[in-house]
Amino acid sequence: MRRIKGTRRASIWFALVFNVFFDAALAVPVAPDLRPFPWMALGFASALLLWLVRAFFMGVLISDRTLRVHGWYHARDFPLESIERLEIDGYSGGLNGNLQSDIDPFYRYGRMLVLRINGKEKEFPAALFSRRTADRVQEALLAVAPWIRLTSGEHGSVRGKRAKRRDQ
Repeated sequence: MRRIKGTRRASIWFALVFNVFFDAALAVPVAPDLRPFPWMALGFASALLLWLVRAFFMGVLISDRTLRVHGWYHARDFPLESIERLEIDGYSGGLNGNLQSDIDPFYRYGRMLVLRINGKEKEFPAALFSRRTADRVQEALLAVAPWIRLTSGEHGSVRGKRAKRRDQ
């Protein structure tokens, strides 16, 4: 399997920013002579570091038969023949409270993968990427599975279901 270039970049940046910000804030009480050693702060900082390590393994991988999506908590494999439709839509997940608004910069500039697999739609907000990376994902998937229909959201080629719902 090969990783599609750029599909883990956003995850690494978010985890890195959170680590720098929160680990710096946690380092103050750990400074000597301020108070007894705060085990809870150390545990929280360790969890943040593990989150950063996990970000390096995230992304979208593809082979001749399988699409693998590595999220924050698990990796999922899908046989390419089971994928009916590909939609690259605006990001709507935990970082923006599942907001779908043109005002929100995550929704407006971030992209996420939405697949229709065996008649069921599956969203992957952990697969967050830019327009350029979204184009790479689309090209890589269509190169190995040309039968997949494209119904990209308003940020892609055709208006997707979220935009249609909003217009009704």
